[in-house]
Amino acid sequence: MRKLRYILLLAISSHAMADLPLEIDVLPDKNDLTIELSADYFNAYSANNTSQALGIRYGLTNNTEAYARATNGDNATIGINSKLFSGSNTTALLGFAELSKTKTKMVGLTAYLSSDPIVLSTTTGIQRSTTNDLWFINPALGFAVNNEISLSAGLNLNFIQSSENSTRASQTQLELGIVYSVSEERTLNLKVQTDISDYTGSNISLKWLHKLNP
Repeated sequence: MRKLRYILLLAISSHAMADLPLEIDVLPDKNDLTIELSADYFNAYSANNTSQALGIRYGLTNNTEAYARATNGDNATIGINSKLFSGSNTTALLGFAELSKTKTKMVGLTAYLSSDPIVLSTTTGIQRSTTNDLWFINPALGFAVNNEISLSAGLNLNFIQSSENSTRASQTQLELGIVYSVSEERTLNLKVQTDISDYTGSNISLKWLHKLNP
């Protein structure tokens, strides 16, 4: 069951990736603190952009964690993840909500089903900003190669409605990832995401998680 801890870092949707807990059966314990460092590179035709972020995750209880994240783009986000239901060590339902400095709000649910070494997950939710409303559905499959390495693949199905002119659009993205568990406390995550229905760009994300002993 140890290897399934790290595969969930990839099996969840990109909208909440690494904000949700790493395990189905064990959320971060109360008072646990995790530091998160990330770097993102976005490329679309001749345009490109990079950003860095620093985040923290803190266990409020054994079933709930709060998180905060700040980027060099002068944006900040706060949120919460909570286990709503757990039928066994192989199934779980998690809820999450977050609010950013740019007034973007998001709420959603993630359902898990695991059968070692495979994890199936589906995330759905709504993200609302000042310019549009986004409803997303993200099915994903993860596979634990061994105790240190996990792979994942998933789709991001996005349905967008503009707040200004009420126009609607849809978008499909392919997401591939790999997690390397350096130790019980340190995890490295690489994710590649690209549009496949209407190409507008690709994104590469590198994330380092370090759990501090309380």
